[in-house]
Amino acid sequence: MIFSTYKIRLIKTIKIMKKRFTAPFSLNWFFLRQNGSSAYFIHRFQSRELWRRKRWFARLVLCIKQILAPFIGLIIICLSIYRNGWIVKKRVGKSLTRQFLDQVPLALTYPFLPRWYYIFELYEDRKYRLWKDYLYRFETKRGIYSYLKRIYQTKPRVHLKNKIKFNEICHRNNLAHIPIFASFLQGQYINLNNNSSVELLPSCDLFFKPTLGRGGYGIERWDYVGEGKYSNNSKVLPAAELIDQFRILSHIKPFFVQPRIKVHQELEDLANGALSTIRVVSIEDEHGNYEITHAIFRMAVGNNHTVDNFHAGGIAAAVNIETGTLGLASDIGLNRNSRWHEIHPTTHAKILGRQLPLWKETCELVKQAHSHFGVRLIIGWDIAICSNKPVIVEGNGRPDLDIIQRIGQRPAGNERLGQLLVYHLKRYIKNETKN
Repeated sequence: MIFSTYKIRLIKTIKIMKKRFTAPFSLNWFFLRQNGSSAYFIHRFQSRELWRRKRWFARLVLCIKQILAPFIGLIIICLSIYRNGWIVKKRVGKSLTRQFLDQVPLALTYPFLPRWYYIFELYEDRKYRLWKDYLYRFETKRGIYSYLKRIYQTKPRVHLKNKIKFNEICHRNNLAHIPIFASFLQGQYINLNNNSSVELLPSCDLFFKPTLGRGGYGIERWDYVGEGKYSNNSKVLPAAELIDQFRILSHIKPFFVQPRIKVHQELEDLANGALSTIRVVSIEDEHGNYEITHAIFRMAVGNNHTVDNFHAGGIAAAVNIETGTLGLASDIGLNRNSRWHEIHPTTHAKILGRQLPLWKETCELVKQAHSHFGVRLIIGWDIAICSNKPVIVEGNGRPDLDIIQRIGQRPAGNERLGQLLVYHLKRYIKNETKN
């Protein structure tokens, strides 16, 4: 019990120090030796914009943090080695001392957090040499995604985060998606089914999801058990009581209701009872078309039969864009039992080399959908392949590249995604110069 308490405190400490440690270190990309690569351009661009957008006092704070950062960096390295080092030593035989010496020059010289050393498996020498080619979270989600939005700042905003409005856009443009039956907002039940005036839930399995949620957090699955009642495996409630329950919860955060759809029959042995989805990253190319650069297939494991998300302990396998076949699967890489799987650890179904059904249709749906959300230069789509067609689950305007690069086992900075990001960043610079 005492150990668990200290472990929780340790994790919180790492998270707090991570936030304090990241921003000032991004200034050090200025000192990278220029090599003309796309990744180098992105690193330098993020550093330039970070400094340029700060006022004099904020710049002074950054400089102070820069001075303190080496001391903080050493502490974070030690904490990360305490958490993950022994696992790596057992797995690949690299001593704790060598892991420490690997990380010190990166964490003290460049904007590099120790967690990436373990997520991207940089303890392997062949991957360590490529560390500068990775695109890091602080410069994408917290940086260049925001700058890229300004290219289309004069066009109407499209909604990706708000699932209700996202559903409306999909419905209006006849995009195959999971419909929303109803929503709960500030204690009110809102029936969104235009063909029904009955204020009751449909007679099917349901998912209740936070309207502004992400990462699979807060999702509840309620299965229809007949006679107007629903079960979440711990209790059974009639529709009226279930509606009242979420009316109360909606005072804290809004919810919406969707039907539970089932994955394609050829993928059931990989789904582990949940809805396995594909994260597909698409981006506008140089000619105004939409190009798919990465895709991963996500799967639930263990006792989780609700969501397939990485943050819920799931695993994912890279998808070959050309063929739709799966590679090796793994989790985020920070767990004691992290490893690469050829077969599903729970269902024991084969993963490596599996062909995704309806893959061509999936790619076509993504490109068609992006054309209706063209204000967004880059989108991470969650697609479910059902029995007869792929459907859109949601879209993310700030796709996480940590997962893409971890599962793909290679950096994205100098691949097609990095090249297109550079193309759009140069457009951004041109627009800024004109203004």
